[in-house]
Amino acid sequence: MATDRNLSISEVAERTGVTEAALRMWEKRYHWPVPKRLENGYRVYSRALVADIDRLAELLRRDFQVGEIIRDGKPSWPSELAPKIKRKIFDFSKIPAPRLPEGQRVRAKLEEAINKSDTGTIAWAEAQLPLLHPQDRGPAVIDVLKAAGLKAP
Repeated sequence: MATDRNLSISEVAERTGVTEAALRMWEKRYHWPVPKRLENGYRVYSRALVADIDRLAELLRRDFQVGEIIRDGKPSWPSELAPKIKRKIFDFSKIPAPRLPEGQRVRAKLEEAINKSDTGTIAWAEAQLPLLHPQDRGPAVIDVLKAAGLKAP
């Protein structure tokens, strides 16, 4: 499917380590990347676009978030010389652990989301409250949100 100058989505995924699903999601959510389309609707990526995707993948491995880089349908590359802004890392060790495995799983995901400023996963954790055992709701979600200075439900 790919020509000498263009690569298919599967070839891009293989070369960059970014999954096909992520590429499609970024295109839909952030309006980038914008591959060319063949008559059959298949996406094809230019070598320059693949280089930009690879650059973005490297930044993601360095703990940047996609939304920090892709704005208004195009990447805004941070200066390679400027140090990455450090996020505040919270210590949740003083909060007792949830008793049940499901509460422990939600807690682990929530701690990581808070430390990465991942609002989608934070919202997901809040939505898990009714599903958790009542004794696990505080240690898994409510106490963690309060410790991070966020409003608890």
